[in-house]
Amino acid sequence: PTEALKRASEQERIDQDLNEQVDAQVDAIERKAARKKEEKRSRRNAMDSKRLHDQGVVYYNEDDFEGARTFFASALKMRFQMYGQPSIDTCLTQEKLGDTLVKLDKIEEAHWQYLMAFRGLQQCNLPKDNPHTSRILVSLGDVFFSAADYSRAPKYYEKSIRFCVESNCSDVLYAGL
Repeated sequence: PTEALKRASEQERIDQDLNEQVDAQVDAIERKAARKKEEKRSRRNAMDSKRLHDQGVVYYNEDDFEGARTFFASALKMRFQMYGQPSIDTCLTQEKLGDTLVKLDKIEEAHWQYLMAFRGLQQCNLPKDNPHTSRILVSLGDVFFSAADYSRAPKYYEKSIRFCVESNCSDVLYAGL
């Protein structure tokens, strides 16, 4: 009887070990499936946010600034949730939203979007010759100029020019300067 009890106990231990191994394998498979599902959802969200941004550009180019604002705001919300503030995608959507708000004569809101885009770009570790930073500085200057703040506007224009000179960027147009 003792020998039979030993074998039964041994078999129980083996069964328990097998169950633990199977459970561990199932857990690993489920984690992998969840990771793939999350990656797929993330890619889908990225594509959706790009479509929203691109649709905003279409409305902007058609001079439907209310429509553009709706799409840019939706894209911004989605991108902010996915990437956070220091993301080139988030910052460029903020810039386009700022451009749209200027067209809608919502200067203070535009100022805020440009400012947040500028701060975000500073955290993105972009190459020195990126045109985005300088372009947003020009937009900030334009906002102050539109608000008749003629003492602050030139400061942003000068910062933009200084940035371009220091980084050798040539993509920014200074039409109003």
